[in-house]
Amino acid sequence: MIESIEVKGKLLHECAMEGERRSDDVYPAHANGCQLSANRWMLIYATRGWRNTDDDRSIIYQLRADRPDGEILKEGRLRRSIDDWDEKGDGKTSILQFGHPGVFGLPKGATIKGQPAPHANVFVARWRRNRYGYIDPKTSIVERLGVEVSGHLDLEEIQFCLNSAGDDIEILSPVKLSRELGYEKGPEICRRGAFVWINQNITQSVPYNNEGTEWVCVHHFPGGRIAAVKYRFNPGSGLYEWIDTGPLLQTDGWEHIETSIVRDRDRWIICTRANLIAEFRGANAWVTSEDPFETLSEPVFTRNRVNQTPFTLYNCPDGEIRMFTGDPEASPYQNARNPLYSWRIDPETFEESDRHEIFDNIREGLFKPESTPKSEMCKLLPHTGGREQFLLWRCRVMNLAQSGPKGPAITQEMKGPHGIYHARVKYAEDLPGQWDMG
Repeated sequence: MIESIEVKGKLLHECAMEGERRSDDVYPAHANGCQLSANRWMLIYATRGWRNTDDDRSIIYQLRADRPDGEILKEGRLRRSIDDWDEKGDGKTSILQFGHPGVFGLPKGATIKGQPAPHANVFVARWRRNRYGYIDPKTSIVERLGVEVSGHLDLEEIQFCLNSAGDDIEILSPVKLSRELGYEKGPEICRRGAFVWINQNITQSVPYNNEGTEWVCVHHFPGGRIAAVKYRFNPGSGLYEWIDTGPLLQTDGWEHIETSIVRDRDRWIICTRANLIAEFRGANAWVTSEDPFETLSEPVFTRNRVNQTPFTLYNCPDGEIRMFTGDPEASPYQNARNPLYSWRIDPETFEESDRHEIFDNIREGLFKPESTPKSEMCKLLPHTGGREQFLLWRCRVMNLAQSGPKGPAITQEMKGPHGIYHARVKYAEDLPGQWDMG
């Protein structure tokens, strides 16, 4: 049971890296995190600008002491965006952007059944790589390309560990395209075939087995299809490998995107943000499976928060499944992405209950209602034991560098509150952490 959710304010206001600062018209915009050891955390986030919608930039990490909001010990860049990417070497340049990062792995010092875990202190970070568009040399505004036009949306990954001094990370395997084992070359991405593009779910990968040697996430593919993806630790190489891809889920007339996957006792629950393409109307689609690499149930569609609202789903340490998103019906502003709410989800009927308001950026004085502000992309970070757990989300508005269909040009005053915010979830009792730290 959650006793309270205490908002602590802005956690990430500005990146310290050259080219990623506020003076560069860039801000921290999409964060995730992972425990690296008993007293070290990594925050990983994408930077973003205001040149057009979803103007993602680079992938940044922070090493923090003790807690996700602890002292910053190191900040570094894993991938830097390129504004003059010449993909084919023919002089036609475009923007190569990176965004939507996630990270998983067992913390250094973790034990399994009382014994040191051989796969502890090996982590995988993965993010989206996208050919985004072109910069207008006269206005510096980006002409955004849709994924089907750009023909380029892919995933990259890197593997690393916490170094012996505990003051930085050490790269174990450099950045590479994310591919299933045996499909590293050629047009096929995985055993399910060749695809024009691939993207990953918003939430973190979750352990597929109790030992954490296997992890599962859900990728999405062209045609509104999704499939579970499994990573397994290879003791020989000391690295994780993408070793399996489950059956593709496709529903006539529907597009499945932005998935979450949770384990509920002896089965798996996958929830997608589903769009009814012909009517541009959405729903939450729920799929269950005893093994998502064998068979998937037919989707059950439930009432939608709104068809253009991201959501995240977690199985919390108190045993409750909770969803984090907005709701235009509950919002006093009829805003689909503000305030940010949480709900309990019934694992059998998928009905929502116990709505809790987490953050209202208008009531907090960050933005004015007419700017249609957003509190979104909420992440529940791994639980390390005790009564507290951390939430992250971003705040932003729709306004861009120039006036257009989304509203007047953004002002410096409006840019100020943009960034990553956080809260501490407090449970009614002490609960065990995700991993035994010996």
